[in-house]
Amino acid sequence: MKKIIAVALIALLVFSLAACGKKVDEKTKELVGKWESTEEFFEEVYEFKSNGEGSNENAIFSYDFKFEVKDGKLNIYQKIFGMYSDEPMTYDYSIDGDVLTLVDEYDVTYEYVKIS
Repeated sequence: MKKIIAVALIALLVFSLAACGKKVDEKTKELVGKWESTEEFFEEVYEFKSNGEGSNENAIFSYDFKFEVKDGKLNIYQKIFGMYSDEPMTYDYSIDGDVLTLVDEYDVTYEYVKIS
């Protein structure tokens, strides 16, 4: 009887922990991958991972970040000197096939094509 209770408690614990895992929503899923800038004179690649983290490599510097999609906006929290920024870079965004379009707070538009 003790074995059955122990096994049941372990199974309950395992299922409880599995339920706590962060679920990736559909908006985040479509961002996952590497996106390269279409700008001819400015090389830049964003990589978005399914765990809500990512990286940016460009001609000036590279950085890691955390991201979230909230209220239809893409929020990117840069990691600089080992710490994430308190205020995100916020973009309106859309994905049309393999093209990601970001529009910043100054209405500057950036286009990226999915490379993986």
